[in-house]
Amino acid sequence: DIETIFDSLQGWVKNAGGRVDDRLSLVSETPWATRRGIITKKKINPVSVWPLVIVPESLEINGRRARASLEEKLPRRARSLDGLDSAALIVLWLAAECATGKQFDSSPWKPYLQSLPSEPPCGWYIASSEDALCNALFKQQVFDENHSIFRQETERAQQYVQLVSQGLFNDYAHFFSIQSPDLIAWALGIVSSRSMGGDANSARLVPLLDLINHNVSSR
Repeated sequence: DIETIFDSLQGWVKNAGGRVDDRLSLVSETPWATRRGIITKKKINPVSVWPLVIVPESLEINGRRARASLEEKLPRRARSLDGLDSAALIVLWLAAECATGKQFDSSPWKPYLQSLPSEPPCGWYIASSEDALCNALFKQQVFDENHSIFRQETERAQQYVQLVSQGLFNDYAHFFSIQSPDLIAWALGIVSSRSMGGDANSARLVPLLDLINHNVSSR
């Protein structure tokens, strides 16, 4: 239930000292896209309103925090995390938090984790079949009869994701009960589509804020 998910998420943010305006709501389909997002239930004057959302720094998931969490579960004999950038650390952390039902249910990040989509809105993730690719392009109204270039780039991205996911799986999966490289691929999709920061070394996830349309030209 999308309302329950949003209530849990915003309650979690508020309990941590944050703020979520009561006029905000999470919907399954926004007016500007076929995917879910946050809208306002009432007209808001952008001049007089306080920030609609304030997420405390303590809820930000960055490379440092992901690494600290992973190292608590990583035995000394395990492969070092030193070679991973912030984005990779967050990917691995996210997969570890969702690895098992027990881990998911006991995670202090559960309100955020359960708000994440089962299918990240990445071209390489949604285009696992020709039908999915065409449907996605039709919905975005950018379909072209000759979409071979798009397909080629998608396949190239899928190969790269498979390589990265399998590599992380081989090196770390058994330490965090990660059962399949598919879970790491999902986490990679979440991070690549929702993270904030200029590059892989400054990547971070900010719960609830990543549900808001953040295109620079949006109103």
